[in-house]
Amino acid sequence: MEIIFSQEVIEKFITRAKDMIKKTEENEIGIIGIKTGGFFLAKRIAEQISEKGKKIFLGSLDITFWRDDLSRNPHPIVKGTEINFQIDDIPIFLIDDVIYTGRTVRSALCELFEFGRPKFVKLLTLVNRMGREVPIQPDYFAFQIKVDEDKLIEVTLMEKGFDVECGITVEKGEKISNEKLKNLREKLKSLRKD
Repeated sequence: MEIIFSQEVIEKFITRAKDMIKKTEENEIGIIGIKTGGFFLAKRIAEQISEKGKKIFLGSLDITFWRDDLSRNPHPIVKGTEINFQIDDIPIFLIDDVIYTGRTVRSALCELFEFGRPKFVKLLTLVNRMGREVPIQPDYFAFQIKVDEDKLIEVTLMEKGFDVECGITVEKGEKISNEKLKNLREKLKSLRKD
């Protein structure tokens, strides 16, 4: 396990995304997060926007049934899509925590367009992990990195039950705990002092 970015990067992403959304000229705007991490970030962004005359809608997408590897997992966990507003002709900001192959975003777009035809869709991701398999790129990202294929990038957020908010690389199957995160953070602090 290795910390690759701190809470400051998460805060920068939320601030920059908020500013981009506020600049949108339309009066109705949809912010939709891809479950789970993307939704937590989308919710934080939406909570920070208080523009007079703008109506901000918040939604979430579950891409389970649009995945191209669904046949490999006979017992998927369905979290449910929640879009309780009309998306026709309004701008949509699609939020995710990490984009890697692009397949999750492709699935999210398929699910999204089942609800209607937005004016446009902008993709904002916290992390742009290099290694795309489909031609989908974020309109904005806060952190870019190339990581070995055998590792995963996890974003630890308070909403997921973590005390330390950061981005980490982990081995596939490796369990993340608050204790491990705190120890790793303390080790990094001591290295910086040397």
